[in-house]
Amino acid sequence: MIAIRRINDEVFYAQDEIVCMGAAEIDFVKARAAESPRGRARICAHLDPTDGLHEMLIALSRSGYVRPHRHVGREESFHAVDGEADVVIFDDAGGVEQVIRIGTGKDDTRIYRLNAPRFHTVLVRTACFVVYEVTQGPFDQHGTVFAPWAPPEGDLNGIAEFLAKVDSWLKER
Repeated sequence: MIAIRRINDEVFYAQDEIVCMGAAEIDFVKARAAESPRGRARICAHLDPTDGLHEMLIALSRSGYVRPHRHVGREESFHAVDGEADVVIFDDAGGVEQVIRIGTGKDDTRIYRLNAPRFHTVLVRTACFVVYEVTQGPFDQHGTVFAPWAPPEGDLNGIAEFLAKVDSWLKER
């Protein structure tokens, strides 16, 4: 296991100039995501939030919720490491425009990149989904715009209704 610094129960930073991640780190983020109330955890390969390039090994549990959002002034890419998920792209009114199955299955997309500020979410389809995400830094929480038509984290009834609606849209497609 690499040397890491704990920021909180979900966020850990690598401590070395050369960062190599393998099975031990994947197992670590999966275990931390399973323990997290939000169902997620990450190891940042970059050393500091102010770095210009952010690379993260992220685990998302099926029980978690990623509120639909878009990024202003930055792109992101995912490389599937373990499990499967759907990346759902929405129009500005909340209609589903595209669904990208990303994962490690035979017919899954392995790498996805979003080059425009589009609303999107991740729906985990296996017990846990592990992804390597790359995006520009430094991190600025004001650069993330949450969809006004999607419930905030913590609104359990709203989230359940929203996810049921999205699942029904996906089944109709």
